[in-house]
Amino acid sequence: MKCHICRSADTYSVNNNEIDRGQIKYVAHSGFGTAIMGCRNCRFISAEFIHPKTLQFFYTTSSQLHSSALTDPFCSPHQDICRQQTEFFCDNLPKHNNRILFFGAGRSSLAQPYHGICDELFICDLVPNFDQYEETNISATVVDEAFLKDESLVGTFDTIILSNVVQRLPFPKSILSLCSRLLKSDGLLAFEVPITPQENVQAGLFGSEEINFFSVESLKALIIIQGSFDVEVINADERPKADPSSVGMDGTNNHQRVFAQIILSNKRPLREIPPTEIDSDDIGSLMSKLSFGCFLHKNSLMSWSDGQDVRRLSTDENVIDDH
Repeated sequence: MKCHICRSADTYSVNNNEIDRGQIKYVAHSGFGTAIMGCRNCRFISAEFIHPKTLQFFYTTSSQLHSSALTDPFCSPHQDICRQQTEFFCDNLPKHNNRILFFGAGRSSLAQPYHGICDELFICDLVPNFDQYEETNISATVVDEAFLKDESLVGTFDTIILSNVVQRLPFPKSILSLCSRLLKSDGLLAFEVPITPQENVQAGLFGSEEINFFSVESLKALIIIQGSFDVEVINADERPKADPSSVGMDGTNNHQRVFAQIILSNKRPLREIPPTEIDSDDIGSLMSKLSFGCFLHKNSLMSWSDGQDVRRLSTDENVIDDH
């Protein structure tokens, strides 16, 4: 499988399949069960392959994300990290923007301060419960992820803020390309990601929804290889922060991580819909790994729906039809 950033085939398995005194230390991704790979060329680490529809299915059906009491208690473990993030971005972004897009994963209920630096605030959240919260509690235009590809939004945003997103969506180069398409020329992209060393990945010290694991080196490679942006600010805060890295109610981990805060300028904007970052020669490998999971799913031997009725995968459906 090729690297999702630099497309190098020089990748290796990060999985630490060790048994120590009868205990399995770590086998695969703790949330999605797929293998984890590292790239020797750009040092990026990621889950090998998770289809975007699988992630969409997770965020829209997981019982942990649909509690009516989710929003208020959820904010508590995230408030400090979000406050620090918001203060940094508000201090380093222009004091007046026409349009800002705040794209979050369970954090958009904390986007209110950005009203102070823009005329129009647009919000997109991977978790539907937060879209419902925003519609009633924040004066903003709420859009879903699919609408971000609509032609009417191309080149219309002064600033895009990605909060808790880049480590959770597949194909990070495509994420930056989509933002370049939505931003005006010279518009700004601001995001924050945890720095997760390989030993933490092997030990499972990350949120169960995180699928991308960055070093400062791999972040710089992502920006250079994607090609649209010039770096305005990269701030790798050397002080580890308590990391509520999961979106769900059990979102507090005991470990701490360093975070990198990045602001980029859209100097070479894209206007076409970015292609998916997967090559045809990866498909055979992916299908061989997906086939057993599809067999279990087809025969009702597993469920991701907590007992809910879910549409079954038909025998003629292409599980990678978008790619």
